[in-house]
Amino acid sequence: MPLHFIPPQQPVPRIEAVADTAIAVDSIRLYLSPIRVDSAYRLTPNGYSGGTHIEQTLDFSDNGDSASVPVVGEPTRTIGSRNEVQFVSPPLAGPFELTGTFSGRLGLVTNKPDFDFQILLYALTPERDYILVSIYSTRSDTVGEASHRQPLQPEIRQYRDYQSARLPIRMVPNGSRLVVAITVLKPTGSVPLKIVWYGDSYIDLRVLHH
Repeated sequence: MPLHFIPPQQPVPRIEAVADTAIAVDSIRLYLSPIRVDSAYRLTPNGYSGGTHIEQTLDFSDNGDSASVPVVGEPTRTIGSRNEVQFVSPPLAGPFELTGTFSGRLGLVTNKPDFDFQILLYALTPERDYILVSIYSTRSDTVGEASHRQPLQPEIRQYRDYQSARLPIRMVPNGSRLVVAITVLKPTGSVPLKIVWYGDSYIDLRVLHH
């Protein structure tokens, strides 16, 4: 049973308990699209090839970014920092469970040979609570696995694969949205960091349906 988006203008059905008579495990892929949705972008099953992209220019010279990372599993009403870009799905039919790991590929261009970042996966409930499900980080002193990666080639479009540590099973209520937030961590040097994120970037998830 695949994961379904709830059509626009359709009321979100009431969640009802059902017997665990069967369990189906699906792998789903959602793309980080350049389509604006308020202050974020769309997380969608449709990829965007070619030159469609999002641009970020990040100046860390004022030491101003001190946003804290929420605790996995604890609800919060606000997320984000000025060094973050967010991708939000439409409401999803459920309930369903996220399990295993999340992984994917980022298509990007940057002006520096390397930088550290985190990918945070949230469930956004119909009550507007953000619940952090899991984190991937390239920095060894933060949550997640450090990546043994090759330097990037500045000003050239390239791809970086990622995979999180195993995440605990998380029940996602009916009508929730998934949120993928990429937070750039403070790099060395004083030159502003420029990043282009391409619309063929994606995240892969494992979903359990009861």
